Amino acid sequence: CPSCDSAVQLVDELASPSCVVEVKSVKEEEVSRQAADLGIKTFPAVVIDGRLAPCCDGNQITRDGLIKAGIGQSL
Repeated sequence: CPSCDSAVQLVDELASPSCVVEVKSVKEEEVSRQAADLGIKTFPAVVIDGRLAPCCDGNQITRDGLIKAGIGQSL
């Protein structure tokens, strides 16, 4: 969807070389189960270090929200 494409593009722009970015589709059964386990209720969503990013808990994904969540920070 256009919202998902925009979110992926934004994450890709902000990600540092040490970030591992994976794009998953909830159309896959295992991914759908993982999303439910993480408490993801809306899409797109961003997971950082195995946890739903605070900016994605029912809110619009923004550049500032992703930066505050840790996207782009070197490990």
